[in-house]
Amino acid sequence: MNNQPESGFTVQFKQLREMNPNTIIFLYLGTFYNLLGIDAMIGHEVLGLKLGVRAIGNGKSVPKAGVPITAGLTYGRKLRDLGFQVAIVDQVAGTEHGVMKRVVTEIFEPASEVIDINAEYSGKYRKYMDGEFKQVIERQKQRHAERQAEVKAFKVINQKQGFDFEAALLGLDLEELTPLEAHKKLVDWKLKLLLK
Repeated sequence: MNNQPESGFTVQFKQLREMNPNTIIFLYLGTFYNLLGIDAMIGHEVLGLKLGVRAIGNGKSVPKAGVPITAGLTYGRKLRDLGFQVAIVDQVAGTEHGVMKRVVTEIFEPASEVIDINAEYSGKYRKYMDGEFKQVIERQKQRHAERQAEVKAFKVINQKQGFDFEAALLGLDLEELTPLEAHKKLVDWKLKLLLK
């Protein structure tokens, strides 16, 4: 049994969950609002969101689904209109438990009675965690291995063609590039390789 302390992120998420029971939490992470655990499964089932995997420390993982931050409020309102209570959790300045601090900035409460998430979904969630989730993790591991193989093959091909991918990457100041500039540079690289 693993007795390591929980990660700061896990502690933070558990606190948010305890403070917002029976609520689907849209958690700001990177450039997405993420739904974790049972929330992800509901997002998948009700909104058709794609399911993935999120490591939460101690070798444990939970289902994850996400929507771009620009669409977060729209998806939150869709769930509200279906009878779910939704909490929008955003990142704010500072840290908490060693990770970026996050607070509830908005709550969508449905006009009708709130759906009891545990009563409606806990049985489905347990079955999912026992069965399909293991398949999702296996598919993720397989995709990761395939991507690693592709990266390795790409580096080998570029070295044979005299194009040093890593040196070119280091030569870019990625912090200064806008997304459009980054895309243009990638297109230029591809054209260089194809026209050799």
